[in-house]
Amino acid sequence: MKYAVSTGNTVEFGVAKKTGNETIVTMKTFTAGEIIDFDDKSEIKRLLEAGVIRPLEHQTEVEEEGK
Repeated sequence: MKYAVSTGNTVEFGVAKKTGNETIVTMKTFTAGEIIDFDDKSEIKRLLEAGVIRPLEHQTEVEEEGK
């Protein structure tokens, strides 16, 4: 299932990758209406419970109701 960031929210997500002796952290920022593209199930669950993200189908319904 895909998820979108709820109106008025921003999500920052970082992924750490170890390369040799270095650790590279890649940060991504998602703003309201953007589809998140990470698969961290525990983070998705936490954000859903907090109301920061919504299932994509729900986001579409909300946008259509607002028109």
